[in-house]
Amino acid sequence: MLITRRLLTMSAAVCGVLTLVLSGVAGPAQATATTTAQRAAVTATSAFQPYDSNIYNWYSDKCLNVDLRHGPVHNGTKVQMWRCNDYDNELWTYYYDDYTIQSSYDGRCLEASRKTAFRNGGKVQVWTCNGRVNQKWTIYSDGTIVNWYSGLCLDADRKTAFKNGGKVQVWNCNGRTNQRWYF
Repeated sequence: MLITRRLLTMSAAVCGVLTLVLSGVAGPAQATATTTAQRAAVTATSAFQPYDSNIYNWYSDKCLNVDLRHGPVHNGTKVQMWRCNDYDNELWTYYYDDYTIQSSYDGRCLEASRKTAFRNGGKVQVWTCNGRVNQKWTIYSDGTIVNWYSGLCLDADRKTAFKNGGKVQVWNCNGRTNQRWYF
């Protein structure tokens, strides 16, 4: 039987979640739409090793992608939906020790723009990693990714999620598949 790295990592994540749930470990502030008892956070143990992976959206099956169409990446470059190609601009690493999601393209962190992070439709972009709370995300076992700063979910806009260049934003957590992601 062939055991892939992804399967081993997912198995380790499930074991980690069960350990945390059974031990009652508390995570960061929860999104208002759910409670700690409803979802268990996928958090770190020393056994987890970060690796590059696509982040797929359950609704559209497209990938989270750093927009390269308008020149070089800079602080504030938008993140969008795109057909999955395994290019570096759509590979990401989740760091369990500091809760950041970093682009494999240039190491910048995924963040909710501080200017719009608290409203539905707020911008999601990449920025030089700086340790601020708007760059921290919790990935839950149901596939939702919640921003620590605003408590809003990473969301693929339902109107554009199937298009290359579709909008990625933060939105009130609602449990729909456009707010669920898998690696």
